Amino acid sequence: MNQSEFRQFSTLLSETAEYYRQPLAPATVKIYWAALQRYELATFRTLLDEHVKTQKFLPTVAELLDGIRLMDGRPDVEEAWSIVSQSLNDEGVTIVWTQEMASAFGVALGAREDRVAARMAFKESYNRALRDARRKGTPVKWTPSFGTDSTGRDGPLIKAVAEGKLLAEHVQQFLSAPEAAEEMKRLVFNIGKRPPAIERKREPGDDDEPYIQA
Repeated sequence: MNQSEFRQFSTLLSETAEYYRQPLAPATVKIYWAALQRYELATFRTLLDEHVKTQKFLPTVAELLDGIRLMDGRPDVEEAWSIVSQSLNDEGVTIVWTQEMASAFGVALGAREDRVAARMAFKESYNRALRDARRKGTPVKWTPSFGTDSTGRDGPLIKAVAEGKLLAEHVQQFLSAPEAAEEMKRLVFNIGKRPPAIERKREPGDDDEPYIQA
C-alpha cells in the first residue's frame, strides 16, 4: 500500500474494530499500518473479511501477519512431498516447485535409496525452510524442474500456467507437442497472459523473473 491508501486502510480497520465493539485510537491504527503497509490493500481487505467470519475478537497485528503467511501460496509439507517424490527415483519427470521444495529435495536425495528416510529428511528440511521464508515474508517463487523426458513436460507446464504459478510466455518454448501449444494458446486466451494479482508490493531491487507472490 502507498500513503494515499492509508485512509482506506484506516477505514477498513476502524469499521472492523467497531464491529467487535473495540474502537482503536489513531496511534494504534498507525501501528497496524506500519506493520502491514508493504502488503496490498486487497490482501488486507481479504484478511479482515475472512477473520470476521470465524473469529470472535479483533485481530492483532501478529494474527494478521500469520494470515498473510498462510496465504503465501506455498504448499504444506505433505503436498510438497507428493510433488517432489515423483522425481525422486525418476529423472525423466518434470515438476514445478518452489525454492523451498527444491532446497529440501536436495537434502532428500541423500537418502533416496530409503524412501521413508528420504521423506523424513525432506519434511524436516522443508518445514524449516517454510518457517524461515514466512518469518521473513519472502514471496513464493515457482520454477520448473525439467526431467529428461521432454515429451512429459507439457502436462505439468500447462497445469502450472493454469494455476497461476508460471507465465505462459516463459514456458511455451519448452512445449513438445503441437497440440500442447494449441492448448496453451486457448489457456492464455481464457485467463489472460499474466497470473493472479501479486499480493505484495514489489520493492526496489526485486528481479523481473516471473513468480507469484502472496
